[in-house]
Amino acid sequence: MLKNQSAKFNQISNQTDETSLFQSILEISDEAVFVISKSDFRIIDCNKSALRLFEATTKSDLIKQPLFKLYNVQPLGSTLEKLNTELEETGNYSQEFSFKTCKQNVFWGKLTQKWVSFANNSYSLVKSSKSANYLR
Repeated sequence: MLKNQSAKFNQISNQTDETSLFQSILEISDEAVFVISKSDFRIIDCNKSALRLFEATTKSDLIKQPLFKLYNVQPLGSTLEKLNTELEETGNYSQEFSFKTCKQNVFWGKLTQKWVSFANNSYSLVKSSKSANYLR
């Protein structure tokens, strides 16, 4: 099963931008949007707003990294358990906390996560927005 998920992960990661309506919608969004693997929370794809918000040079700075790497602190087991429980029960999760950019700047923001299905697979769609200026 893991080989199959890995192959699908690579297939989705390597799709060209012009072939996907979903990708086009991601790109026009003003908010940072990520597609996350449900199994291990790895970032599969993100839009240009996510690159700007997290001060990344290219998508490769963010893709294949766990979403938790963007948090300013590592989530506790109880936090991960709460996230999984809420996603399982309601299909979405929302929380405010601090994020860390690729350049190690920190900002306070809001994360909203929702499970979606496309290409016969389930993923998590994550939206992140900044609610306070960078802390230097």
